Amino acid sequence: MGLARRARVKILYDGQDTGLSEKALSVSYTDNAEGKSDDVRVTLEDRDLKWIEGKNSLPEIGHELDLTIYLDHWNSDLDMQSYHVGKFVIDDITLSHGAAGTVTLGAVSMPADEGFNSVWRSETWNKVTLKQLAQEIMARYGMEKLFWYGEEQILEAVEQQNESDSAFLKNQCDKQGLCLKVYKTGLVIFDKRLYESRGFKYLFTRYDTESLSYNRTLFGTYTGGEVKYTKSGGKESEAKTIDVTVGTPERLLRLNQSVQDEEEARKLAIARVNEANEKAETVSLIVIPQTILYASDNFFLDRMGVVNGKYFTQSVTHNIDGGRYSCNVNGYKVFNRL
Repeated sequence: MGLARRARVKILYDGQDTGLSEKALSVSYTDNAEGKSDDVRVTLEDRDLKWIEGKNSLPEIGHELDLTIYLDHWNSDLDMQSYHVGKFVIDDITLSHGAAGTVTLGAVSMPADEGFNSVWRSETWNKVTLKQLAQEIMARYGMEKLFWYGEEQILEAVEQQNESDSAFLKNQCDKQGLCLKVYKTGLVIFDKRLYESRGFKYLFTRYDTESLSYNRTLFGTYTGGEVKYTKSGGKESEAKTIDVTVGTPERLLRLNQSVQDEEEARKLAIARVNEANEKAETVSLIVIPQTILYASDNFFLDRMGVVNGKYFTQSVTHNIDGGRYSCNVNGYKVFNRL
């Protein structure tokens, strides 16, 4: 008889092993492809109520958790897998007790400097690329790593108007049809079109899934988009109307948003239509995977009839509870983008 599968975690607090791993009752880590910060929730046992009664020092908000997942004897007795999830900033602590006490830590993969999300700035850049913008903003917060997967284009004029750096950078990525993912020490900016064109890493059939929910909808999806914007000049007579249409007219997404020129309007319309159409066919499933799953990878569903096809992974929530490991996976079916 083979050795039993077991999932476990290693948790460091401010880079030190303080015994949190041994106290972990459950861990839930959500890996998002873009748009949201990754987050972790760790529930720790406090059987003797030393944390609740103040006899032991609690972990503190603003401090760092470093998480690694281990899968022991996963596909064979000798199969040992590990996944260094990353570093997170504690932003939430919950204490509770009944028959026994617990402490739950919530943490996010955002820079420790809160200014990235909370300090509003107004600034203007001329003749700059989005990559250069990202690098300049990262330098303010000591973020060192930028992973760039997309085309670079010089932007004639970019204005940050009373926005946080986080919101401003996200808006600029959206306008270019690019995705932004924020880590504690860096950023990933990528074009989903490139990721979707890759092969699939995982194959699931109905026999591999504990549960599955599939949705197909026409509501809120579009065949094309239209941007209309009047750009003011120095004088009323110099005002310029920008009117750009992409795709086909059956179901138009109409936008009125600030743009510099027709090219920016075209990119914006394409990006917004493609984003909306990601919900045309979506799936949520719970699996016990053969290997670690990652957001932004593609997976394929087979032997499921109309559900069959290649999907882009929008998010994966890794759940470790009592040595058991499972994943909640959310994705959309890869489609022909504008």
